[in-house]
Amino acid sequence: MGAYPNGVPSMSTEEVRQHHERLSVQKYEEYYDITLKESLKQEYTVPGFEGMLLSRRSRKVARGRYAVCKDCKSSMKPKHVNRKTPPKFSIANGNAIGTFPTCIP
Repeated sequence: MGAYPNGVPSMSTEEVRQHHERLSVQKYEEYYDITLKESLKQEYTVPGFEGMLLSRRSRKVARGRYAVCKDCKSSMKPKHVNRKTPPKFSIANGNAIGTFPTCIP
């Protein structure tokens, strides 16, 4: 896990995928005992990371590397892969980012 040369924390595609279970739609729905609407799932689906709740606003900073916040990078260290809970400030932990739509179809 490294940082892009300008100091922005980043993670590789593979590092993010190692946390698939912790960031999955399935785990979210099980934990909160709900079924997410398809439109909401799509809002947090990133191509190549299907089934995970991630921000589409994260930018690719290098080939196969994505910008992440420092808190998520810290929570997604290899030693945390087997944790049952999602990262504290992740979308998969019930946090939302961006603006809320006036209506979710």
